[in-house]
Parts: sequence; C-alpha cells; structure tokens
Amino acid sequence: MNIASMTGYGEADAHGLRCELRSVNHRSLDLRFRLPEGWAVFESAISAELRKVAQRGALTLSIKAPGPLRGSLDYAALKARKALWIEACDELGRSEEAPMTWLLSGVFDGSPALPKTEQVLALVADAMQNWNAERLREGGRLEQHLRSVVAEMRDLLAAVEEREGIANHEYSERLRQRMNDILQAQAVDEVRLLQEVSLMAERRDIAEERVRIGAHLDALAQRLDGGGAVGRSLGFLSQELLREVNTIGSKAQDLGLAERVIALKSCIEQLREQLLNLE
Repeated sequence: MNIASMTGYGEADAHGLRCELRSVNHRSLDLRFRLPEGWAVFESAISAELRKVAQRGALTLSIKAPGPLRGSLDYAALKARKALWIEACDELGRSEEAPMTWLLSGVFDGSPALPKTEQVLALVADAMQNWNAERLREGGRLEQHLRSVVAEMRDLLAAVEEREGIANHEYSERLRQRMNDILQAQAVDEVRLLQEVSLMAERRDIAEERVRIGAHLDALAQRLDGGGAVGRSLGFLSQELLREVNTIGSKAQDLGLAERVIALKSCIEQLREQLLNLE
C-alpha cells in the first residue's frame, strides 16, 4: 500500500460541468463543498465517496456549471397574472399593456435541471482519481526523504555508541590522573577508583536509550513498508525519538556525544516537518 500526502489537486470535466478537488494539511478530515445553488442534495453522496479515500486533510470540492441557465415557464400562472393586470386596468379605467418583466416575475423558473446523481458521482470520481494520483506522487517523494533521514539516524546512533566507549575510557583516565594528582606520591586505591568509575558510568550509561531509539527507527521503517495512512503513528514515534535523544543529551558530558545528539535532533526535526504533510 502506497503512502499519500495530504496535499493534492485534481480536476475533471463532463456534461458541461467542471469539478475541482483540492486538499491541504489538517489534523483530521475536514470536507468542504462549493456547489451550484440547489445542489446540496449531492453533498452526502459525495462525502461518502471522499471518505473512502481520505482519512486526514482539509478537502475542498467545487463544481461549476457554466453557460446560460435553462428555465421553464409556468403558463397557468402566467395567464392568471395577465388576467389580474387586465382586471386592475378595468377597475382604474386605464388601458395599458402589462410589462413583460412584471408578467414573468414569479412565473419563470430559472433553476437548471439537476443532473443525475450517477453523473455527478462519476465526475467527482474522475477528479478524485487525478487528485489521488498527485497525492501518491508527493507521498512517494516524502517516503524517500523519510527513509534517507532514518538511514542517517542509524549512522549517527552507531557513532554515538562508538563515541560512548571512547568517552567512558577518557573519563576513567582523567579520574585516575586526578586521584594521582591529589595523592601525589601515594599509590592509587584501585578499588576506590573502580567504584568511582562504575558509579559515574552508571550515571552516564545511555545503552537503554540507544536500544529504544533503534527500536523506534525499526518501527518507523516497518510502518513505511506497510504504507497507508501512517502520519499519526509516525508522528508519535518522532515524539518518542526526541524524548530518548533528549535523555542522552542530558547524560552526555562529552563534546563528541553532544555533537551527535545535536545531529540526531536535527534529523528528528526533519522527520516531524515532513510528517506534517503525510496522511
């Protein structure tokens, strides 16, 4: 199943009618209609068709009926209106012809005949097909970018693990040197040194965070593989990724680790920005 963007545009023409369907980002599904006067009867059927395809986004569907209106005359009402004018003239003792605009007022039905529901839905379906094709094309581009960001985050996570080992070794050596400086000529208490190193290593340990980040990246990739409307679930995963990376940042007391944390945050920001466009 492919991934779709929430942004798209499609149009179609048939039977002298023109249908346009536009969509932009929205946290839920918001349907809006701009139909010719008297066409509100079609909104329910059109809405049902749109909901089969769209799950999120603000969708605006408009139908235009160009050209002159074709109306009809109510001849019985026309005759009655003419008789009323003659009666009024006789009463007033006047002889005037009734103005045509007055005679037709109220007896001319200028509303165009409504098309069949099947015709309207067929027109909408054509516009939806073009609209959805554009959404899928944009969704494909978004997916490629998301996968590249995930790959970059995996590389950074491996770099974090590598730097973690180096940082811990450097810290233990600095601690050893500090104790030597304090004790000067006295021998370093190896047991005490190991205790201090172990305590600080526990405080600085980011193994659990790294594992959870890796699991979140795996879940993100699996959802991309599954396709469909994944925007919400991926948005949640991006929040969890940021939480774990922030924890690493709070524990990191090493410039190399801090630099990698900043790079990871930049990747997550890219993810969240692109996910705003994903259905």
